[in-house]
Amino acid sequence: MDSFSELTDQQFYYRKEQWSFYANYSDINHSPEFKSKFDSLGLLEEDILKEQYNKYFSFFRNKYEDVPIIFLHFPAKLDKREKFKIRYTKIKEAIDEIKINYLHFYSFEVDEDIVDWPDEKTSELETFPYHFNKATYENLAEQVKKSGVFKIKTK
Repeated sequence: MDSFSELTDQQFYYRKEQWSFYANYSDINHSPEFKSKFDSLGLLEEDILKEQYNKYFSFFRNKYEDVPIIFLHFPAKLDKREKFKIRYTKIKEAIDEIKINYLHFYSFEVDEDIVDWPDEKTSELETFPYHFNKATYENLAEQVKKSGVFKIKTK
């Protein structure tokens, strides 16, 4: 699991039937028809992150007792918007507080010194700062590998 959804997804509320879903704002076609049916309620409140994570991981752990939980923190370094840097910190704090309550819970974050844009950076990517250079992904993969969460068989 990674932090991307909690970092960027917003809540959309269907007024008629009173249900909601979360999605990245730019993934939605905000047509007049959509706007006539749905309210955009914004990002998940930061003060309920810990509670929501606890609910989710308790559910998961009750269903899958021994399955490792791997949580990857999406770096916010390339995002120029301060609210997303703050959200990154709040998510990290929430995960750090609750992970001790669950067996086999692994949380990984990338050293921001190595986080950078991909080699094939386009102007379109600059509006969506959650694609990274190869070193970022390699660092996460190496951390997971070194953690021993997966026993990799070698020939």
